[in-house]
Amino acid sequence: MNFVFIVFVGLIIGSNAVDEPDEEITPPLVLDDGIFIPEDTTILPMPIGAFTEFPSILEGNTNEDSTYSFTTETEMSFPWEITEEGTDATAIELPYNQNISSSLETSNPTFQRPYGDSGLYYYDVFEIQASFNGYFSFESKSSMDTVAYIYSDSFDAMYPFDWHSWDDDEGGEGQFRLFTYLEDDRTYQLVVTTKDPQVTGNYEMIVKGLYSFTIKRIMAATRGINGILRRYRRFRRPGGIYPSYFFSVYQVIVRRSGYYTFTSNSTVHLLGYLYVNNFYAGQSSKNLLASGTDNQENGQFRVRTYLSSPRTYYFVVTTVDRRVTTHFRLSVTGPINALLEPIKSMILTNPTVSSEWTMESEIFRRPYGFGRNHYYQVFEVTVNEKGLYSLICRSTVDSVGYIYENSFNASSPNRNLMTYDDQHAANELFGGNDQFGITLILDKDVTYYLVATTFREFRFGTFDIVVQGEGQATISAVNNNR
Repeated sequence: MNFVFIVFVGLIIGSNAVDEPDEEITPPLVLDDGIFIPEDTTILPMPIGAFTEFPSILEGNTNEDSTYSFTTETEMSFPWEITEEGTDATAIELPYNQNISSSLETSNPTFQRPYGDSGLYYYDVFEIQASFNGYFSFESKSSMDTVAYIYSDSFDAMYPFDWHSWDDDEGGEGQFRLFTYLEDDRTYQLVVTTKDPQVTGNYEMIVKGLYSFTIKRIMAATRGINGILRRYRRFRRPGGIYPSYFFSVYQVIVRRSGYYTFTSNSTVHLLGYLYVNNFYAGQSSKNLLASGTDNQENGQFRVRTYLSSPRTYYFVVTTVDRRVTTHFRLSVTGPINALLEPIKSMILTNPTVSSEWTMESEIFRRPYGFGRNHYYQVFEVTVNEKGLYSLICRSTVDSVGYIYENSFNASSPNRNLMTYDDQHAANELFGGNDQFGITLILDKDVTYYLVATTFREFRFGTFDIVVQGEGQATISAVNNNR
């Protein structure tokens, strides 16, 4: 927050000459605005807007004969003043205060605190919001030896080292006393814990502020789910060369916006990828929001990012090496519990539809292609259960597939386009042979349109469309503009 200053002397800037002094005088203080203030003047910081009459010099008026009117000390009571350089900031009077009583119990979450001994420490988390920029103090009273950390924006129990400020014994007798400056446009999290691991007990915390503030106790929540990587679901992961990495997909549902951390636990090295809105196995870099490599000591990933409610996210777990099957556990930690819903394994329960491109087929200019003369056929696709589905082409002709949501118009082929694929159908069941294979998440309440066409112009031949999915899919040929 910006500050201007109250000055307790009459300020009139003029051009009158003054006599030379008989003794050397310390030069006066000069503000950025060009106002000269005598050395012994007391200055009080004050929020912008506290002037009774806004100084014209701040509006660009540099008339030396202008007189400025300021709010006096009696017109605005301010809780502290600085009378000389080097004033101890901790001596500032903080008029707003709140007492909080809480306890650390075995039901509290645990973490490995910074600068602590080995072992786990119980902790509480409080969310703090200041109404204005200013100084705040946090002091504990307890029979336990307490420690406190303040974090800007978020606290990650899996990586608690990016703290804003912390204290152990400044309050005396093993109590913390944190004195720090907080900004009004940020949310802070205060973590209260103990000096020694596995200690429980009651404590009281006195919070004081230069301005009003809100503080509330929150709990960092962690939820985990067990998973398995199987052979029949594979893709080309981001940075990978071959489409031969087994993967599992989970829908992530957050009911409160904030920072969330995803971690893995397995006997093999794992990678994690977070997607927003949808996940396309054939275009694994599309919609990618964040990723985590096996940079942890045990070869496990850690992905931390900000998630907004109520957006849709998908988390994909895969391996560093190709063709590896394994069991694993995926965990997510955030302000409140996030839901992890597995996208079920795909099964072959849907019929195959056959068609052909002929010289009588309609033509269009396919997106991301060359030329205007590609034969095409449109299929309407619906599913009875939301999940991961693959639409795969089998043909002797080099094929390309496009998926549209709600409608398709050949004269505007980029409108409503969700994704497309050229030759990612390679898998154990169907083989590649320059065929498209589109894997994505479909919703049961939406109508989709698959446009099957050819890579080159004026190519014709027969083809089959095979649908893999966890639910029942309906696919049928329709008129080419829907």
